[in-house]
Amino acid sequence: MEEWINFLRTLETDNVVVPGADASKTVDSALQDSGAQSPVLRLQLDSEASQHNDWANLSSLARDGAQHDIDQQVLLDSARSYDPERIALIMFTSGTSSGKPKDCSRRQN
Repeated sequence: MEEWINFLRTLETDNVVVPGADASKTVDSALQDSGAQSPVLRLQLDSEASQHNDWANLSSLARDGAQHDIDQQVLLDSARSYDPERIALIMFTSGTSSGKPKDCSRRQN
């Protein structure tokens, strides 16, 4: 749990994806304990109903999304736009010497 809390404080992520309801409960608990900002999107991959209404599941998201037109060009243009502040990836060390993995954010620039 302490590792989750540390990740949530460090990353301040907008999205969290977990395999299922058990993991969503763990993340909710860690968020509450950490005082970190709540992610905009909380997504669980299985279709099992989560305990909380603010978690979406992948099958519902796909089903609902199929009912709406997507302007693919707008989506591609947005993805291809250069933003030097956008984080492209986050790498973590093994944490073997300290016991806690360290993160290194890499921006687009």
